[in-house]
Amino acid sequence: MPKTKERNMVNEQRSSCMSALNLIYYFNKHQDVPVEKLMEGLSVDFDYIDNISNWISGADSARLFSNAVKNIKGFSHTDWINAGNMAYKGKTSGYFKMLFILLPIGDIYMNVPKYVKHIAGAVDYEIISSRPGTITYKRVISNHDLKGENTLGCECSYNLGIIKAIAGAKDEIAYSSEAAHEICSMKADKILSNYYGMNKNNFSYRDSGLYINGLLYARYIKLNPGEDNPEYFGRTGDYCGAGESNALLFIKDYMLDGMMAFSAGDVYNAPYCVFRINYKKKFFVAERLNNRKMILFLEQQLKMTEEKFRQAITVKQELQNSMKEIVRRDEIISVYMRDSIYQEIKAGKNPLEFKPQKKSLSIMFTDIRNFATMTEELDPIAITEFLNSYFFKINQPVINNGGEIDKLIGDGVMALFTDCNSAVTAALQMQRILKTEGGSLLTWDWGELKAGAGINFDEVVEGNLGTAGTKMDRTIIGDGVNLASRLESLTKYYHTDVIISDFVREELTGDFKLRYLDTITVKGKSRPSAIYEVIDEQDPWVVEFKLETLKNYKKAVSFYQSGDFKSSMALFTDLNSRLADAIQTDSSINDPMIDIYIKRLLELDRYGDDESFLSYWDGVFRHADK
Repeated sequence: MPKTKERNMVNEQRSSCMSALNLIYYFNKHQDVPVEKLMEGLSVDFDYIDNISNWISGADSARLFSNAVKNIKGFSHTDWINAGNMAYKGKTSGYFKMLFILLPIGDIYMNVPKYVKHIAGAVDYEIISSRPGTITYKRVISNHDLKGENTLGCECSYNLGIIKAIAGAKDEIAYSSEAAHEICSMKADKILSNYYGMNKNNFSYRDSGLYINGLLYARYIKLNPGEDNPEYFGRTGDYCGAGESNALLFIKDYMLDGMMAFSAGDVYNAPYCVFRINYKKKFFVAERLNNRKMILFLEQQLKMTEEKFRQAITVKQELQNSMKEIVRRDEIISVYMRDSIYQEIKAGKNPLEFKPQKKSLSIMFTDIRNFATMTEELDPIAITEFLNSYFFKINQPVINNGGEIDKLIGDGVMALFTDCNSAVTAALQMQRILKTEGGSLLTWDWGELKAGAGINFDEVVEGNLGTAGTKMDRTIIGDGVNLASRLESLTKYYHTDVIISDFVREELTGDFKLRYLDTITVKGKSRPSAIYEVIDEQDPWVVEFKLETLKNYKKAVSFYQSGDFKSSMALFTDLNSRLADAIQTDSSINDPMIDIYIKRLLELDRYGDDESFLSYWDGVFRHADK
């Protein structure tokens, strides 16, 4: 390419060489990236870029960004705000230098759309709102090539840093600015793959939102109109399905290699970016101030405002007292109320107006084993104190895995999750807590503290039950809720800790150790359901035995379900012998399912040759008790 401005680039995407030179300078000086590394693959040499009257193509500009990303460590895509700010701090070009000298800083920020268009034609800016000290922009990528598969995700943060630097270009000493990325148009999945290099198998979009490593990190939302200008989107929104959404809200922080990649509250996948800039004039006193008149003037002003300061202190104290009371009430409400309802109230909505709606949820029930027996000699106050200590420990896994506690039922917990992986993870963490800390919760001689958990996934209805003015409760109803409750009760029958339905198993993507238990119907229901135990947190020797015998166990169950009771009994008898041998090594090893199936097969032995019976046999065990 000739060492002059390329005229044939006028109608293509292009960038000023001043932009490229600033970028190279920043990463070379502040991030120790060699210039030759930054220049790799560009169609021009450094001497060409060093002439700021030249232009470079969009392809060269993209390559320069890509080279920077490849050669820096511990530098997130949002850190590019600092790169843009430092690269342009105190720098500008062309006739804008004169504007920066003549115009007030507020007018300069009002001219940003024109300024940006001058140095980078691929991006358009609109002013959403402006007032002294604050201006808000809408940023739209006008060149569709920048929205493709090769987008890195740091480009808009770099642009925001450039705008932030305008205060420094006006007067580095007198002005300062703060930059905020209200909403971002960059796709979160492209940032993960193109900027952070994450394998695309490790993240995916599902009904609820974006999952990373099997966990839900961002929810689909529908953005609300902005407060400053309702014609544009603001930062808040309502949770919704994928079809209704126009953005993605991160509900928790995501760390990658010790670096904050995404923060809770960040909004991505929006139709456009919204930048907010706060700028102000610094107040400073020169090192040498010998002007007596100025000193006298300041003293006079100080005396005139002493009364106003006293009044302000009084008002401040009253406001602080009011805020303390608001915070106190807020803390109480947040504890006694479901978090989703509490968030509705904080957002200015009226929970009483909530209309019933269908949702697909994971429902978990937990319950302490033999609670009535273990507490029969305790007085009610001691029982209450024990339960409070128990719930303090056991509720944390629900919250930590993105779940919500619907209600506490005596010694039980009903919790809701949007993701089956999170529900099962929370149940396993509960079991781990009971093993390691359960003994410390018991202040009397009882033994091991145990609890069972049942989890089901189904479409349910969420709505308000009751009437305003008497008693109202937000909860969920449906057959899926009833089955989850029954599964928790069946942990006692099957002598296991965590039981999940087949609907949960089908949704799981995490690496969990599962073993089939039975195909059942529960009391009052006719639809069969296959159920499984989650054995990850069982004693290591038990887990090892169950995994070693899993192949024969499956065969034995298969024979049982097909009506070949003799073959099934032969395999279960062999498994029982292997269990007896294992117990000789470690008495803690057990597998109650072997005994359960052997007892059933002994009762079914008389039907082994009954063709009439076998014609109706479906392998489903019908539980008559709740």
